[in-house]
Amino acid sequence: MKKPRPMTRRQFVATSAAAGAMASTPSHLLGGKEGPIGAPAVLRSGRIAPKVVSDISGFRYRNGGTENSVERAFRGIISGEDVLDALIAGVNI
Repeated sequence: MKKPRPMTRRQFVATSAAAGAMASTPSHLLGGKEGPIGAPAVLRSGRIAPKVVSDISGFRYRNGGTENSVERAFRGIISGEDVLDALIAGVNI
């Protein structure tokens, strides 16, 4: 009869991570008694207002313009610009 090989650290970590993920997953997502396998629905009610966060320099400095970094980024987001482009435009002030 063959002697079983010892488990490597890599195998131990992978097995432990998989067991932890399975243990923390709700049973209805695994096809348990509560329902079929599937992701829960995401409910969004109403419109979400954008938030722009900055340190004090984002409010204090205008570099000769009429708006500061936060105002520029916020204006870009609410006017429909790509969010990343709006934030970069704000940072460039």
